[in-house]
Amino acid sequence: MSKNPFAVFLIETEGTLVHSEETLAKVLFAARNGVPYVYATKLIAGETSPVTPAGAIVVALADVLVGIVLGQLVRQGAPVIAGGFFTIKNQETGIISYGAPEISLMGTGMANVLRFLRIPSFGFAGATDAKVSDAQMGLEAAFSILHAGMSGTSLIYGCGQLEYGQTGSLELLVMGDEVMGMTRRMMKGVEVNEERMARGVIDAVQPGGHYLGEDHTLKYFRTETWWPTVMNRARIADWEANGSKSLGQRVKEKTQSIINTHQSEKLSAEVLSKIQTIVNGADAR
Repeated sequence: MSKNPFAVFLIETEGTLVHSEETLAKVLFAARNGVPYVYATKLIAGETSPVTPAGAIVVALADVLVGIVLGQLVRQGAPVIAGGFFTIKNQETGIISYGAPEISLMGTGMANVLRFLRIPSFGFAGATDAKVSDAQMGLEAAFSILHAGMSGTSLIYGCGQLEYGQTGSLELLVMGDEVMGMTRRMMKGVEVNEERMARGVIDAVQPGGHYLGEDHTLKYFRTETWWPTVMNRARIADWEANGSKSLGQRVKEKTQSIINTHQSEKLSAEVLSKIQTIVNGADAR
């Protein structure tokens, strides 16, 4: 199960450097039974941790090491992911921000420290302090998703939260999916090998020629290029002919289409039977 888990146990601390008996009991349970678990902490820079990002990361690391070390003492190699939600409080309004750049800054720093320790990381991205589907929503969500992805955070959560976590937004989920696609393409980077450098193709085309008819183009243009689903790349005449819709309108339409038409893939009879056997065994015990 630990190599190919169908579930991961999320365990959150009660406060900075606070670990209750109940929280630690969850770690013991997960480690003893080989259940992968996330040990996560939350902190507010300047309030529940030092105000400096470096100081906040020190506190966060000390926090999650408790859950990591305890699990390893119980069972060496117990599968664990560590991290959490690190933010600031807006001193003018008193809100706990979900879209501040410091969230990404501290999260990226924590991911890098955990990578150095060879521990998978858990981070936050894709949320906003905006109240409606607008430019602020897109900017804050996009920046945080990009930072979390490019920093190599292993498991990212939080997408779809609007109004500093008070509201859930299906439209932000759809918009976030688009940004994640862009981010994954950037994370993929530039793969370099003899065939991709295409020196033979360059020689064949010669200066001033084009590559549209080359087999090399046909082979790679789909996989080397990211294709949007709501971003618009049409000519302005085509855009106008299709209703001159803004990004917000296109996101709303796609969201509604998913709600109206999506059908979840059903589990096979074999899988359902295995799940029922597990449930029956648990009930019997």
